[in-house]
Amino acid sequence: MEPHGAPHPQNRRQAPQSPRTGPQSMAAQVMAAQGRPAGRPQAPPVHLLRRPERPGTTQGARDHLLGRQAETLGRGKYPRRRIGWLIGNRLHAKSDRSRGRSHMDFSSVVAKVSPSIAKIFVLNREGQVAGTGSGFLYQKKGILLTCDHVVTGGATVLCKFTDDDKYIPAKVALQDTEHDLAILKLDTDREPLVKAPTSKPVMAGMPVLFSGYPLSLEALTTHQGILSAITEDQIGVTTYLIDGTVNSGNSGCPLMNADGEIIGVVNAKRRERSDLLSKVESMAMGAVSLHGIDLVEIYQALISNVQLGIGYAVPASYIPEHKEGTRGGRKAGGSKAATVSRRTKA
Repeated sequence: MEPHGAPHPQNRRQAPQSPRTGPQSMAAQVMAAQGRPAGRPQAPPVHLLRRPERPGTTQGARDHLLGRQAETLGRGKYPRRRIGWLIGNRLHAKSDRSRGRSHMDFSSVVAKVSPSIAKIFVLNREGQVAGTGSGFLYQKKGILLTCDHVVTGGATVLCKFTDDDKYIPAKVALQDTEHDLAILKLDTDREPLVKAPTSKPVMAGMPVLFSGYPLSLEALTTHQGILSAITEDQIGVTTYLIDGTVNSGNSGCPLMNADGEIIGVVNAKRRERSDLLSKVESMAMGAVSLHGIDLVEIYQALISNVQLGIGYAVPASYIPEHKEGTRGGRKAGGSKAATVSRRTKA
């Protein structure tokens, strides 16, 4: 007799038994019903072991990748999809900004300005090359701007553009000795470069470009850097400091903003103790020698190749204005060119 209150035998719960010693397990029964031998369980299908593929760029992808953040931020205030969408958009925007900072392509700017930048050859009275520099067409056709020290002391000035083998004679029309600038006139129909508008202010830290012919190279060479500082001396003359690589021969090349507009003129001659170095550069070869070695030649080579990691540029506001019909005009070395000697504040 069953004790009072005992469950019916059919409703009794049987204690679990080990699959090895007890009755046949449910899995074994199913395998036997399917005609497969009972024994060690088979591995699940391969497709069940694969990691689920990451969704595509849909709303579900954002929920899949950012669902946990969405649940944490939502707290019931906003739908999960809305939070995921906001986070996803923010991440995409951040990625786009960082990609723009790391990828700076100025090839279109260089292609636009290169036809207007010339290499300047200064010849002495014997017809030999006494020096080279850079210059660029500025504001008007036939007007080329460079540094005054590039053309001073020469008898003839020739200009050559990178896409042409012709040497074009040029005459010095105006000199600004205080700011070391000179305006040349030559016969050409090439388009000039334009000055940056006042709506684009010049500020420290902005990216800058300058293209010229350093170290007597025949190829137009472009450097990119930033405007490191804008300095002003005791009498109010402003100078731009740039961190690009300025070498001998870069004097007279244009300093441009990222759009290829003129903000200044690079001056490779501007340096510390420039007066002393200029004296060394003007010394005749063989004036100083040691054990048969020409020290003057060594000094001049060192001065030409020294790189201090900082360059100087004259602001475009100091560029003198050349008016048609100005009397004079000469080849470098003459005495008829108009001369400007003044200090003006940018």
